[in-house]
Amino acid sequence: MSVRVEPLAVLGDPVRLQPLAERIFGKGDRRPDWFARKLAREHVDPRLSRIAIDGDPDDPHAWRGYILVGSPPSRHPAARTAGTGVVADARGRGLGRALVESALAAVAADHDALEILAEAGREPFYERLGFTRVHAFATLLAFGRNPDASPLELPPPRPWDPGPGFHERQAFLAEAWEGTPACERGSVAITTTHGDAILHVCRENRALAIHRTLVAPHEGAADVMAAPQMVDRLARAALDAWLARVPTATPVVLVTAPRVSSITEDGMWVVVQRGTLVRARAGQVKDGPR
Repeated sequence: MSVRVEPLAVLGDPVRLQPLAERIFGKGDRRPDWFARKLAREHVDPRLSRIAIDGDPDDPHAWRGYILVGSPPSRHPAARTAGTGVVADARGRGLGRALVESALAAVAADHDALEILAEAGREPFYERLGFTRVHAFATLLAFGRNPDASPLELPPPRPWDPGPGFHERQAFLAEAWEGTPACERGSVAITTTHGDAILHVCRENRALAIHRTLVAPHEGAADVMAAPQMVDRLARAALDAWLARVPTATPVVLVTAPRVSSITEDGMWVVVQRGTLVRARAGQVKDGPR
């Protein structure tokens, strides 16, 4: 394999990688600054991230693939990837493995593990490299149901951790939410029959993305509600109540929700992505077929 794997820092400004990312995954309905926003919110470190190059590193046509690696403090001592991809005409040549192995080696100095959000079906690839499955997740899509609502104004953001008594039902990265400008994020408070909920929400183009769902049972129901299935039901009730406030046809995305959940059984939510969080010890490279 003539392609070499280098630290992403060789590009200088890592935002230069955006056209390659769009070439691999498509541009989609994203805001123009989506890639720079991603790098900042997921604490991507160009020294830990890797790029596969076939030729002159200053020539974007020579870039064949990448792995973005971040160091979000909330995941320490683990590092966490923010995306991996290889261009179509370079697949099947071992570049994906080379990128992952290089990242595992790179994070070993300051981290004890590397975490990856693996797409459904890709778990065996990572297991061959020594990763183990941590938990399955699904990203869900629903739409607002209030035909009379005016454009939605998000309430002011509250702390990511609001205090004792709350149970987490779903969450992405604290840094991704906290790193979003305050004018583009907020914390929605919901009260249901059995308890209260807080939804940490961000605006993502036309969509509203729920980065964390927290629930707190009312006094007297705490012992029962602490059971996972009851926490799940309270979260579902809170999400249903909020969709009823959101203007009709506004996309609402629930990021990395648990795969097994009554929410996924609700006909209002559609699964748009499935995957598994996988984890490997930093520096570990497992021998196996390439």
